[in-house]
Amino acid sequence: MEQKLLSFSEHITFAYIAMWLIYLIVYRRLDSKVIALTSVVFFSLLMNYITPYVLAYAKNNAGILPKAVFHLTFCAIQLVAVFSIRLLHDYFRLKMSKAALAVIILYILQVSIHLIYLAEKAVLGTFSLSYIYTISINTVNVLLCFVCVLCILQFKVSTSTKGEYL
Repeated sequence: MEQKLLSFSEHITFAYIAMWLIYLIVYRRLDSKVIALTSVVFFSLLMNYITPYVLAYAKNNAGILPKAVFHLTFCAIQLVAVFSIRLLHDYFRLKMSKAALAVIILYILQVSIHLIYLAEKAVLGTFSLSYIYTISINTVNVLLCFVCVLCILQFKVSTSTKGEYL
């Protein structure tokens, strides 16, 4: 199951990079959506890079501590992503867009999913939520991809209907 999750995360990261490049090429400006897309790309690349190492550590060592390291590493990275999005908006004095807020909410949702699954492992000692965990993480990644697509399409639609009454 971990291999499916790793494979899916690699494919979704390529999708993030493609949409980020499309947005940069089409709009060529610094705004709230660029900050959100850049953080999604950067932190997904970081998570993809460290996943094999953290997963190997969690699988090769017994006990709850290696599993906690695995899940808490991703929680920390995602919380750093949330704070970096907020700090970059403050630094560039930008108003946070709905897309950037959606990215923050989805990152917090992923943190919650990791913590719930870790709590289930630590308290109950079972892995009964592993399928739901995998589906949930993949769903949040697809929703992040959907937000990236909306970043590209939302501005295009709003500029093409400027001055027209719908």
